[in-house]
Amino acid sequence: MKREIAAFIKKNYLIFLSCKFIYSLRFFIALLFLVCIYIASGHFSDKATTLYLDGYSISYFLFIATGIIYSAYTLAVLTEFSIKISEERKAGTLEAILVNPAGVTKIMFSIYVWSFIFVFVGTMPVLLFVIYTLWDALLGSDICALIGIFLLSMAAFTGLGMLLASFVLVFERGSFLVQLVNYCLRILGGIYIPFSFLPKDLRIISYFLPSTFGVRAFRKILFGKSSLANIMPEIMALLLFSAIVWPLAVIVLKFTLKKAREKGILSAY
Repeated sequence: MKREIAAFIKKNYLIFLSCKFIYSLRFFIALLFLVCIYIASGHFSDKATTLYLDGYSISYFLFIATGIIYSAYTLAVLTEFSIKISEERKAGTLEAILVNPAGVTKIMFSIYVWSFIFVFVGTMPVLLFVIYTLWDALLGSDICALIGIFLLSMAAFTGLGMLLASFVLVFERGSFLVQLVNYCLRILGGIYIPFSFLPKDLRIISYFLPSTFGVRAFRKILFGKSSLANIMPEIMALLLFSAIVWPLAVIVLKFTLKKAREKGILSAY
């Protein structure tokens, strides 16, 4: 499996080198976003906007900063995953990739690994800035708990990414659904807006989103100094979500892939 993943990463790296200007624009956007965060940090620190959440208080800027770093390596990878599948389909190479002897599961995992590497490198400026901003909070935090939450979140979002990729395979505008889910996760999942600020009807939807529990645990560890034992409800919620979405994603992916092959639309664009 390592050989297949390495070959796929090398292939996409060579594509990246041939389109450096286009992909560099994404890095420029990350840098531009970094400047906006820097300006916002001064603005919010002057106004001392404070939020009281789960037994701790933080400024709204720190709330946003933690949401950004969490979403950068969960939601952004999820979106990039679907974008990569769309690009392979437009290039007419998706069908050839999926019939590879390595198997669909390995190929999908290879696409996800490349998406993670691409997002990780592209958002490095934001990551470094947020680490600098949260340095004091990181010093007293349970690093093992942070790593555990990110791994559980990645597992949950990988399953969700495979499920959304199924719709990209069979619908020409499937990427629109991916963007819609992405926005819902950011707005209703506690990334940009505190859960307690949402209307009661929308809170019901939030309970079904993995980001709600992942980013809440992330902030509890950083600012509430919680350990793994203190965030067990969030851990159980992420495990339950993964246990449901992974089998569902595999079933739907196989079904949509079969339908796409029957209709001959894997390369139709």
